Amino acid sequence: MGKLLQLSCILLYLVSTVAAILVVSKVIEVRSKCTEEKKKISSLVSEIRDLKDENTRLMVEYYSKVRPELVDKNSSNLKDFNEDEVEYIR
Repeated sequence: MGKLLQLSCILLYLVSTVAAILVVSKVIEVRSKCTEEKKKISSLVSEIRDLKDENTRLMVEYYSKVRPELVDKNSSNLKDFNEDEVEYIR
């Protein structure tokens, strides 16, 4: 009986060690994926910031070349479209 108990303790110790190693490896895998996704998000945020800056610069350049009164007059009858709307011109 003592040998059986000792053998079961050793077996349980090995199984729990393997389970712990599997859990730790899964945690490491998830953390590395999170790090990769954070890096992608950070680069996208940076790209968005750059595009906003470029848009602002282009708007300033546009309005410095075109008279604002003329733009307001010509754009007063334009319709704002939603993202999924299209108007066909014939």
